[in-house]
Amino acid sequence: MPRMVMCVKLGRELPGLEKPPFPGALGQRIYENISQQAWDMWPAQSTAPEEVGVGAGPSAKGGGGPAQKK
Repeated sequence: MPRMVMCVKLGRELPGLEKPPFPGALGQRIYENISQQAWDMWPAQSTAPEEVGVGAGPSAKGGGGPAQKK
């Protein structure tokens, strides 16, 4: 029977990872709180903004420094 975790991403109890994906505290935190299903979703989500945003110009989410005075 797989090890079950309460997945913080998907909000329900699901089978967890077989081992921590990285050494150290970050890997342990992922191992304890992220399901295998959520972990498998990560590569697609991590590259999607780059593909959508290529050539789209500056982000509409703000940033860019202080407002310019005229």
